[in-house]
Amino acid sequence: MNFLKKLIILVTCLLVPAWNLALAQEAQKPVPPSVLEKEPEVPRITPKQVMDLLYKGEDIMIVDVRSFAEYNARRIIGARSIPVNEIEARIKEFPRDKDIIFY
Repeated sequence: MNFLKKLIILVTCLLVPAWNLALAQEAQKPVPPSVLEKEPEVPRITPKQVMDLLYKGEDIMIVDVRSFAEYNARRIIGARSIPVNEIEARIKEFPRDKDIIFY
């Protein structure tokens, strides 16, 4: 798997109850067919899969891409705050030897 694909594993929501409610409401909206036909550009992982990795003690990096204010208000223990607009500039901070989960 090339570095960027291994680097970017997206989590649509992770351990934040308010997000779960928002996503449930969003899921009720119809999805345009053009979106359904496309393959995801990066691997995706569910919150349960992330929890399983954490419980197993897997060596993963979790990155919170929200603003610092949102990160300070509520976050996953152990997650690093790197706002989405800083990811490219801080690419050297990401390890090449482990999976990285962005949320």
